Amino acid sequence: MKDRLDKYLKNIVEDYSRWTYHRKGDKPGKTPGVDYTVKDKMFKEFADGLTIEDSPKRKWIKIVTDRNGINRSVHSFIVKNDCSAKGRSWKKGDILKAASWNAPALNKPRGNIFDSKYSVAWTGATYLVSTGYEDRYAMYDSI
Repeated sequence: MKDRLDKYLKNIVEDYSRWTYHRKGDKPGKTPGVDYTVKDKMFKEFADGLTIEDSPKRKWIKIVTDRNGINRSVHSFIVKNDCSAKGRSWKKGDILKAASWNAPALNKPRGNIFDSKYSVAWTGATYLVSTGYEDRYAMYDSI
């Protein structure tokens, strides 16, 4: 589980990198001759502030983004073990969207960190409804 969680965090950071350092034609990377001082600082803050919060009493592992201790928010939740909640069954590794600071949205998983591929955005678990941006979500390998 630890390896998959670490890879999940790396995939979130990779998606943030794609968004931060995009170029025309949607090719990731830095454009030569452009000053990236501010973007580099923001990227480092995001990557360093992404953490895992786990409590033995909870069914979920909380993924938190923290910008210098002042802008904390829940990115997503990961199901720790197969369980039931609100009349639904959840599999170990299910990715759940945050409904609040302490609870996930219990309507449907957005993927599973044990699947060979899943989508994740740096902004949080992906949406279930069509937003027109689905083709922009990258599919990430879980290992």
